[in-house]
Amino acid sequence: MKKIALFLLLLIGLNGCTFYRKIPLAFPDGFTLQVRVADTYKKQERGWLGQKNTPQKGVLFVFLREEEQAYWNKNMLLDLDVIFLDNNRRITAVYTHIPRREKYTLNAEIPFAFAQAKYLLEVPAGTVETHALQVGDILEFKEQV
Repeated sequence: MKKIALFLLLLIGLNGCTFYRKIPLAFPDGFTLQVRVADTYKKQERGWLGQKNTPQKGVLFVFLREEEQAYWNKNMLLDLDVIFLDNNRRITAVYTHIPRREKYTLNAEIPFAFAQAKYLLEVPAGTVETHALQVGDILEFKEQV
């Protein structure tokens, strides 16, 4: 009986967990970072949460199709750069140094970023500048949707 109860508790605990695949993503200058793939709404809602601010990490949001996507940075404890990518992994827009927003920030005070995209990449603030990323650059990664 104890084993069954323990198993059920484990299942309930795992149900609240979100597991991310990690893949390498390369910039045009050859720098590679490991990104978490956020390919479901639940994963996209969490985004960067739970990751430490290191230059070798990021989150790659994968959307169902290329169309105008919106981004906002609420409940984040670090500043981010956000990169929008089309179906061909070409950068369509870049937003740098998006300031962190606390959990209790009013929604009306949170800026939105919009761009045509199939993918959106969150990286630590300063990454775009450090690697001289710009609209038109192509990022290399393999993603199975």
